[in-house]
Amino acid sequence: LLVYLGRVDMIVIGAGTGGSLTGVARKLKEKCPEVKIIGVDPVGSTLAPVDQESNEPEKHVAAHYEVEGIGYDFLPTVMDLSIVNSWVKSNDCDSFKIARKLIRYEGLLCGGSSGANVWAALQKAKELKEGQRCVVILPDGVRNYMTKFLCEKWMISHGWFGDEYPVADCSWEEEEVNKLPMQTAIVVSNNTNYKDLFKHFKAHPGQPIYIHNEERNKIIGFVNAASVIHLARSLPHSGNTITEKWVETEFKTILPTCYLRDIYKHFESTEYVAVVKDKKNVDSIIGVITRSAFLDYVANC
Repeated sequence: LLVYLGRVDMIVIGAGTGGSLTGVARKLKEKCPEVKIIGVDPVGSTLAPVDQESNEPEKHVAAHYEVEGIGYDFLPTVMDLSIVNSWVKSNDCDSFKIARKLIRYEGLLCGGSSGANVWAALQKAKELKEGQRCVVILPDGVRNYMTKFLCEKWMISHGWFGDEYPVADCSWEEEEVNKLPMQTAIVVSNNTNYKDLFKHFKAHPGQPIYIHNEERNKIIGFVNAASVIHLARSLPHSGNTITEKWVETEFKTILPTCYLRDIYKHFESTEYVAVVKDKKNVDSIIGVITRSAFLDYVANC
């Protein structure tokens, strides 16, 4: 960096184990004492000190995140926090969107952590003056992410495509999900016996029945008509309660304010989509949209 640039005013590096950040930062500080070291830590990781963003303490709570290669729920011994001037808490959505743009417009086949670093650099570069130099480290490649953020279906399933998503000339694509006819979500306890489960399906034909696990206090998935038909034949009697082996534990969710262009690909692989208030809380189901209801709506647009 110093051979090519001579002077570096700011460098943005993602924090994983901390080796690259600490090593590069120490050498740059030695040669360019005024350089600003910017660490990037994803929301859900607890590497960045809380006092760096004391007005947003919720960003420092350990939680799941999709970006790989950066962040930890503990502090590696090699990590030197004292050498970092400022931290930026990145998020999955912006990280993956920027990574996709780097691939599309710059031809840089990089992954999500590179997207996080560039997104963070775009935020911090606003503090620089004209003529100052900002360096961003892109640490990863795209090989391991072919079925993740490179895949449109995967991005859509996480609700990370917004207005920049390519839209065909279809009037219905700009409609919001809450315009679709929505059925009430049927939720029953995992302690429900099969006889009562059959009654629910008879009362609500064509709908999935979502299963709430009482011990774990959360919705664990759903059963559909195919599962019930199988159960009717295989069960020795109707007093048995629901076991998880009959439950579809992976199901699609979407927010009511999303656009129909964000939901239509779901129906290529599933009959139902659960509408939720919060993507991070599957227990916040407010309704169900079926494939047939979606097709009826589109046909009449």
